[in-house]
Amino acid sequence: MVVDCHSMCRAIPLTIQGQVDLYILPISGAEVVLGVQWLKQLDLVLMDYNTLTMKFIHNGSPIEFKAHNPSIPLDISAN
Repeated sequence: MVVDCHSMCRAIPLTIQGQVDLYILPISGAEVVLGVQWLKQLDLVLMDYNTLTMKFIHNGSPIEFKAHNPSIPLDISAN
């Protein structure tokens, strides 16, 4: 699958890490998608898809991301 990206927002301030570049993607249902360029800086990442948590160590401190309101996937159609 390929997702075309025609726009980018540079140096967007995020609470999780100073500033990051955001690419504008034609998708819905997500506010921010963490890309490989950012994730590879974290080294080891523990994902738990049952509790929707993501854990890693950053600057020697344990960090945990947790979904506030996990969305329930909706059925899609072939149309």
